[in-house]
Amino acid sequence: MCSRYILNSSPQTLNDRFSLRSETSVNNKIEIRPTDLSTVILYSGASLLHWGLMTEWNPRPIINARAETLEHKQTFKPILSNRCIIPANSYFEWQKSKNGKKTKYIINQYDNDLMAFAGLMDFKHKQFVIITCPPIDTISHIHHRMPVILDPDREKHWVRPMTEIPHALSLLKPYSYSELRATAIR
Repeated sequence: MCSRYILNSSPQTLNDRFSLRSETSVNNKIEIRPTDLSTVILYSGASLLHWGLMTEWNPRPIINARAETLEHKQTFKPILSNRCIIPANSYFEWQKSKNGKKTKYIINQYDNDLMAFAGLMDFKHKQFVIITCPPIDTISHIHHRMPVILDPDREKHWVRPMTEIPHALSLLKPYSYSELRATAIR
């Protein structure tokens, strides 16, 4: 499951890629970690929100939500209409070996284009969560989950408030638009 990612694109690149009308604030960091402030794309523009939903029942923020169970979980039901995109240049995943060692991988598109993770947000608390799904074949050996990466033609449907929840949920599929590259970091 995604627990760190990189967003190092310029505000202008984000504006161009997501057809934003106003200047976008970007918190460029080498690794964006849970609770960090990061850029999210809304239907109406962009905003800076904290990564992770705080709940009464868990002392740690919830940073990921399984696409398959979103509509059944009490934590996510109230925010299913609050959909957003989390732009990322790449994300990190750790592969556990049989001897207990972990190998860190950086995962991105071969063309290094920006990816659009599907997310949900809590406006009241200015927080967001990244939605995950089963991995595509080329990276399934690393981890059993990956962020839902929206194809460019699905992005606008995902964030559009008029998109009904059943249709929005049908967009949460493993990525098929471009190949992903996983590189071990030593």
